[in-house]
Amino acid sequence: MLQQMVRPSPISATVDFDAEGVHHGFLRLPYSRDDAAWGSVMIPVTVVRNGVGPTALLTGGNHGDEYEGPIALFDLAHRLRPEEVTGRVIIIPAMNQPAFGAGTRTSPIDRGNLNRSFPGRPDGTVTEKIADYFQRVLLPMADVVLDFHSGGKTLDFLPFCAAHVLADKMQQDRAFDLVRAFGAPYSVKMLEIDAVGMYDTAAEEMGKLFVTTELGGGGTACGRTASIAIRGARNLLIAAGVMQGEVAPQPTQWLDMPDADCFTFAEDAGLIQFLADLGDRVEAGQPIARIWPTGRTGLPPRELCTNRAGLFTAGISRAGEAGRLRGRGRGGDRSGMTRLPPADMARAVLVALIWGMGFVVAKGATGHFPPILLQAFRFAVTAAVMAMFLRVPGRGNLPWLLAVSLVGATIQYSLTFSGVHRLSAGIAALVIQLEVPFLVLLGALLLGERPKPRHWLGIALAFAGVAFIAGNLRFGGSWAALAMVMGGAFAWALGQVMIRKLRGIGGRVITAWVAVLATPQLFLASLLFETGQGAAIAGAGPDVWAAVGYLGLIMTALGYYLWNSLLVRHEVGRVAPFLLLLPVFSVLGGVLFLGEVLATAQLIGGALVLSGVGLMLIERRAPAPVAA
Repeated sequence: MLQQMVRPSPISATVDFDAEGVHHGFLRLPYSRDDAAWGSVMIPVTVVRNGVGPTALLTGGNHGDEYEGPIALFDLAHRLRPEEVTGRVIIIPAMNQPAFGAGTRTSPIDRGNLNRSFPGRPDGTVTEKIADYFQRVLLPMADVVLDFHSGGKTLDFLPFCAAHVLADKMQQDRAFDLVRAFGAPYSVKMLEIDAVGMYDTAAEEMGKLFVTTELGGGGTACGRTASIAIRGARNLLIAAGVMQGEVAPQPTQWLDMPDADCFTFAEDAGLIQFLADLGDRVEAGQPIARIWPTGRTGLPPRELCTNRAGLFTAGISRAGEAGRLRGRGRGGDRSGMTRLPPADMARAVLVALIWGMGFVVAKGATGHFPPILLQAFRFAVTAAVMAMFLRVPGRGNLPWLLAVSLVGATIQYSLTFSGVHRLSAGIAALVIQLEVPFLVLLGALLLGERPKPRHWLGIALAFAGVAFIAGNLRFGGSWAALAMVMGGAFAWALGQVMIRKLRGIGGRVITAWVAVLATPQLFLASLLFETGQGAAIAGAGPDVWAAVGYLGLIMTALGYYLWNSLLVRHEVGRVAPFLLLLPVFSVLGGVLFLGEVLATAQLIGGALVLSGVGLMLIERRAPAPVAA
């Protein structure tokens, strides 16, 4: 009903977004003015389509005094051919055409800042109408969005490509993959401190993969930054699966924004004198600028000091002018692994406890329910909880979602918990840690990733540990069960690689679809490979159904909620090592609640597995720059 009340956009496109081939035209917005009663704002647009595939939306000129993006996109619109494309590319070099024509950051018509005008209004100002068209028409079409920026007339940046730190870590990591492929000299994991009304927020809330840039500034574009933009746009399209070819790899330095202390703001207007240049490394508390009062002579300047050590990345572009400094720098903490606050350490330990005890609960429940049937009920509970996140998966995603649900859920959980049924919960939790080395190996074999030497050492240690455990198992089906758990770990890793084939779909949506699709698959697998389901269901008591509830609600829903809440505030490398506690809790739970006993040899093998996985999970953080 509400949608019926929303006015249609006054903007009309002179191109057919669904037509095959190359089409150049305009987004036409009627705008009556003194010199043209029937005038229009004409926003150039190019659409290149070839068959079925993801859609990339490329925009520049969001601010009218930033030129690297428009240069790259006018070049791309001129050169791109349908035979190079799989899917669709929508190119809008100057999305805020009035501002671009005037060479100003905001629109000369209504002083609107398009980047901060979302979701817009169909009956609002010119800027709001443009934002509304992107919000309701263009963004829903897109799987990937690349929005070019630079510093304009008032800022200057080290040239970088960036994506935001997000609550949805799967969406975030896939965006970071595109940032890496773009190949700017610097790549930034950007913390959003003011998301209200932003174009990027509108795209990210729809589950789109959003990538942006800051390429220089000073109200101009040099040959180097224009080349970065041109090459980067093509690299990103190739990495997103929209354009054929090979990514042209470029060296990049990753910078991190751990918190708002990466920004230094001036509280006084005046004449700015920088004490550091872009690219300089600065220490915490180091003065980086002076603000001179300009109302009279003889007054001392106000010094601005950094809040933390790092790399000076951005600042006012014309240091000799009066104005209000909003000096900005972005970078990474150079002090090694930063300790988590006590409350977050407690949450991380709680996640490991919840997931580790899940093996104990599942082991106990498989004494009543057949293991595959147990997982079917678990996924049914998860699907009921996650159904609210279901949405149309996007063009070309459904076949991959089916594959992910089959391999990464049905096969994985069937093998893993059929093995758990015949092994101790502690041994199963140790062996399942092979997920990490399997993922590294598949990344190298199928995705062309390059493991570091410590990754190879970790893989060797992990498999040596499993071999040590296997060599000390007693017969009676234990080896077959061990192979099942290893097969489950491999299926999980393969499922993660398959997820990389999905385009423009966030982690919560993927989880919801996998749960919904895997539930009937697991029930069918139980019918095919297990017996006694009817008697098990009829005889299930409250404790068994409580176990199902734990697996579906506590282990899956609450566990992932707490995990994602940690990843919102901290890097994966800071919290992932806590997962090494998972098998520890499984072993303790098995001993306390199931009466399990681990032999010394099995404990030694488990220590080898955890050591190997630890080598792969715990990153050694090189010193990197921060903010001023």
